[in-house]
Amino acid sequence: MARYTIHFLDANGEIEATHLHECSTDDDVIDFTGDSCHPHAIDVFEGARHVVRFPPWRP
Repeated sequence: MARYTIHFLDANGEIEATHLHECSTDDDVIDFTGDSCHPHAIDVFEGARHVVRFPPWRP
């Protein structure tokens, strides 16, 4: 299992909250994070490696 750091950003692009999550693959953490309805961007890292950035969610 890999440990991922998920940064939930605020409207200014600053880190609002950080969560650690363990998943088997990048696809698993992408699916997990994609279920979030956080209104601003979300960055996902595995260590120093940037995995994905989700753009702001538009209702």
